[in-house]
Amino acid sequence: MEEYKDEGLSIGEIFKVIYKRLGVVLALTASIMTIGVLAVAIIVNPLITSYSIRFTVDYPGSESMRYPDGTVFRYKEIISRENLEAVSDSDDDFESINAEALYKNDAITITEESTPDSSARKYVITAKSRYFDDVEIATSFIRALAESPVRYVNSAMGAIDYAVYLTSYESADVKTYEEKIDFLADQRDYIVKKYDNLIDVFSEDYTVLGKTLATYQQNAKNAFCEDDEALLRNELDANLYVLGMSKRELESQKTILQKEHDSNSIARIALEEKRSELVAELARQGILSSSENLLAPYNNKIVEYVDRNAQIEQEIVDVENKIANLDSESNDKTAFENKMDEYKSALEDATEKYKSVSATVYSGESETVFDSYSVKEEGNLGLPIAFLISLLLGLVASSVIVCAMDLPKYIRDKKQPKTETPET
Repeated sequence: MEEYKDEGLSIGEIFKVIYKRLGVVLALTASIMTIGVLAVAIIVNPLITSYSIRFTVDYPGSESMRYPDGTVFRYKEIISRENLEAVSDSDDDFESINAEALYKNDAITITEESTPDSSARKYVITAKSRYFDDVEIATSFIRALAESPVRYVNSAMGAIDYAVYLTSYESADVKTYEEKIDFLADQRDYIVKKYDNLIDVFSEDYTVLGKTLATYQQNAKNAFCEDDEALLRNELDANLYVLGMSKRELESQKTILQKEHDSNSIARIALEEKRSELVAELARQGILSSSENLLAPYNNKIVEYVDRNAQIEQEIVDVENKIANLDSESNDKTAFENKMDEYKSALEDATEKYKSVSATVYSGESETVFDSYSVKEEGNLGLPIAFLISLLLGLVASSVIVCAMDLPKYIRDKKQPKTETPET
């Protein structure tokens, strides 16, 4: 007798079918899992993973957002095309990094983080991982980018020209010894002020190369002290030394001054006559006492001419004394000029010393502070997770494949009527 009862498939039966092909299932699972893990490691992770590092740039005066040379500090320039290329060219280890692609594809960004202390600004550089051979190269490159502001600070300190007034001292535009002495004094005061700025930040006892800032400042003052300046000026006044002017040039200068004096006198006399005519007319009209405003322009201009002519008269006397001094046998300027050159040389040394001291201070006090040494990986699908996901997908996929292969036969066999064996 044949019997068949269609009761469908139970979960147990399905697992039974799968279990019969356990070897196939495990092999397929292992293959799918291997492919999945490799796909994540080689394809997926490079596309979604990025490297980031957080840091602070600190140097004296950084709170002003300007570099020591006055250039504005713009944090976006850290990842500018020029800086990316400069850093990539700075080390052979970075030759595999395509700086142009990083820039053009927006594969690297920098953001500023707000902090409670506004003077300690934090920045975060983030870059796509696929542009780097490995995390070590990425770490070195991104750190080098972050350190570029401090490198600029150090290079700027070495490039600043502090001898601004000494350059003017040598200029052909300088016509008198008075001007030269002024430039020497200005250079001294400039360097002393520069030390004041350092002392305001670090204190006068701050030590550089074995000496305090206060000591360096005093040495700068001594290079051309105020007493030295006074002695030079007194000697110049006593001897009326003339810088680079011949007797003919001095006489020409006197002539020009005399012409100006004469012209002013003629103009003054004309104004006085006009003023007298106006006074007479105002008196005739009986309004002289109330006409001060009408007379003021004449009075003011006449005073200007009188004052200027008094000044010219003194200048003419000075020029005449210089001419007389040129004729004197005692006019030996050599010793005087040697003194000035010695002071200039001393100020040059003091200026170079300040440049060295300030560069050392900035080098020691400037740094890029990182929150960590290595970059932080973000968006990375970890291999353990990839392994688990691939394992599950492999089990499911291999089970489906086995079921697709064996379930039809199992169902057909199940539908076959059972034949009872007759009893004997």
